[in-house]
Amino acid sequence: MVAEPFMDWERGNITLFLCLFPFMCMYVASSHKTKIPKTFFIIAERLKLYVDKHINVMRLFAANCIQFDEEKIEFANAVIGRWMPARVKNINISHYIRVTSIMKCIRAIQSSFSKLFNRKEQENENERLRVMYTKQRWDVTRADIVEFVLDLFDKALDGKLVDELWPRENPFSLGLMRIRNKYGRDLNTWNQKQVDIGEGPEEMEEEEEEEDGSDDDDDDDDE
Repeated sequence: MVAEPFMDWERGNITLFLCLFPFMCMYVASSHKTKIPKTFFIIAERLKLYVDKHINVMRLFAANCIQFDEEKIEFANAVIGRWMPARVKNINISHYIRVTSIMKCIRAIQSSFSKLFNRKEQENENERLRVMYTKQRWDVTRADIVEFVLDLFDKALDGKLVDELWPRENPFSLGLMRIRNKYGRDLNTWNQKQVDIGEGPEEMEEEEEEEDGSDDDDDDDDE
């Protein structure tokens, strides 16, 4: 749940992440954090909405999940910041469109030169390390690490370690309890506020129309 879903994500497969995301929400809810669980549940609520009513959004997300990798996004933001003219104070969407369009052209030119000179494309660092550590020369190290980690869990479950350091509790049950008692209610309140905000302009227009209609009726009565 900690590593493999995100490893698959980097490789272009979002399935495992989506399957385990509810468990991630429960695990985060069991912590002492307050803001992070709320963010998780807003994302979960949106994902559920897309699955139920906008499945094409999920298909688009799954097909382009590599582009939503946080490392790529942060790198893109850094590049955009460097390309943004320093003299521009009030930045708006037109500036971002211009800069990102220039960046795309420059990247296309750089890619063409790389192919022309047969340069090797830069590898993803995480993927490079994963491939390296699966080679035979790392077999002994991997086996020792697995034995060390599993031995700690075995001792914790058997009660051979101090309970204060390795408490034998189920974080998922605690997280689920907090979801039902707090975070779920907070999410429903947030959803209702969003609905009220969305319906606000329409209700005002309806009220204005009703007022206009009543004014016309009054004019007819005067005549």
